[in-house]
Parts: sequence; C-alpha cells; structure tokens
Amino acid sequence: MLVRQALEMGVNLLDTAAAYGTEALIGKAIKTVPRDRVVITTKALIHRGDTPLPPARVVESLEHSLRALDTDYIDVFQLHVVPPAMYDHAFHTIAPALLREKAKGKFRALVLQL
Repeated sequence: MLVRQALEMGVNLLDTAAAYGTEALIGKAIKTVPRDRVVITTKALIHRGDTPLPPARVVESLEHSLRALDTDYIDVFQLHVVPPAMYDHAFHTIAPALLREKAKGKFRALVLQL
C-alpha cells in the first residue's frame, strides 16, 4: 500500500478528509506505526452552498472521521474552505462547539482553512 510505503520512508504528515474517501485507508495504514509518530489532519465543511451547517452536523463529521480513521484523536481538524460570508458562523457558532470536543481530547488543533 502506498501510504504504508510513505510512512516507512519517513513521511509523518497525512492529510485527508471525509470528502476524499480516504480516511478508512489512512486509518488502516497508521496501525503499522506508533500513533505519536504520525500527524493526521482531516477536514469538515461548515456549509452547503450558501447554507451554514449547524454545529451538531460538524461535530458529527468529526466523530465520523475519528471512527473512519480508527483513532482516538486527530492532530489537526480543519474547517474546510470557509468563505468570507461564513466567517462569523465559523467563529461564533462552529468553533465553540468544536472547542468543547477538543477539551474532550478528540483533536489537538483547530484550523480555519480559507
């Protein structure tokens, strides 16, 4: 498997997303290395078109990613492609809900990807 070969060659950052359809593959590949030796990043959308998603939906995406990756935590959880019109929603609605999940140890860093 390509991901395992990359890990064996010293790659230590794996970036994925539920939308890519690769989280389960990454989860399987990281079982071959100690978890603290690989950095996993994944992403969630906070909107569908012009419609903001509720925080519960974004937290559900995080939970799905944790299950698919078969890991206890994600190193970097990214809010994917946040347009300026969604900045307030990201900061005032989504981030507080996600920071509660961070406090539970589900991820280490939250990134707003513009």
